Amino acid sequence: MEIHNRLKNEVMKDYFTANVKAEVLIDTILTPVIDEILTFFVNGKDSDSKVKLLAKEFPLPVQNLSSCKDEDSGQSKKLSYRSRNVDYLMSDRKCIYFVELKTTWSSFEKDQMENYLKHCRIKNSFGEKEGFDFIRLLNHVSKTGKSELEGDMSEVGFEKLEELFRHIIDYVKKDGAATNHESGDFSSQAKKYLIDEEADSSKKYLFTAGQILDHKGDEKWWGYKNRKLIYIGPGFEGIKKKGKGYQIGKTGPFLSKKAGRVVTFQDIIKHKDDISSIIADPDLEKYWEWVVEILKEIPVRGERKKTDA
Repeated sequence: MEIHNRLKNEVMKDYFTANVKAEVLIDTILTPVIDEILTFFVNGKDSDSKVKLLAKEFPLPVQNLSSCKDEDSGQSKKLSYRSRNVDYLMSDRKCIYFVELKTTWSSFEKDQMENYLKHCRIKNSFGEKEGFDFIRLLNHVSKTGKSELEGDMSEVGFEKLEELFRHIIDYVKKDGAATNHESGDFSSQAKKYLIDEEADSSKKYLFTAGQILDHKGDEKWWGYKNRKLIYIGPGFEGIKKKGKGYQIGKTGPFLSKKAGRVVTFQDIIKHKDDISSIIADPDLEKYWEWVVEILKEIPVRGERKKTDA
């Protein structure tokens, strides 16, 4: 465990280092066990309905990209592809989960939460709305020149995303020599393409597409209409249980239990054994013990004040 102790010490040094994004550190550490953490808090340790990670940094456009016409005037509009990326896109057998990680509630953004909740209120299926919007965004940033993305939203599914994915990676170079990126799963193909082409950051949405397509064999979630918002972060300061929900931040919107929930690091530590019981891989169980030790090191602002009271 010496390497784990050294790595933990370095992680905590970086956590307290100026200009190092703590959320990126904790995000990377939690990713291997995020399925088990959310499975416990959403469905319980004995449920056979597992919550699974579909993609990270999934873009949720601020503007409706599913229509090229203004909803009020009916006139054609210029599309804005500005998005707010949710940290984890996840699902179980009945619902889509937008999961946002915070290492301090001072980084909470009211507009961000309102955009997430707006998506949670959408009545169309995920494929009809967020899936379609993502396909249009991927087509835009990849500069494919493809325009046949109009038509009935209900007909846009995995096959359209895969078609666009293939169109992007199966290109022909100027000298006529085709480049073959087809090896491994979709995310591996996307990774190879991005490395080979030295692609800029906007092109990395291709990897997001690959992550989604890796779940092609279990695509029922593409048609889900239920969506919920889950925040993961430190407790006490900035988060209060209020009636049937949570007040996030001093000016943040109210998050009802119907719309989502909050899972604190303290909740995770408290139920570490329950979460461990869900983990099937012995090596991952050891990793989980290390994750818990890191979560214990993260300071909880307001804990001392609350304890003294």
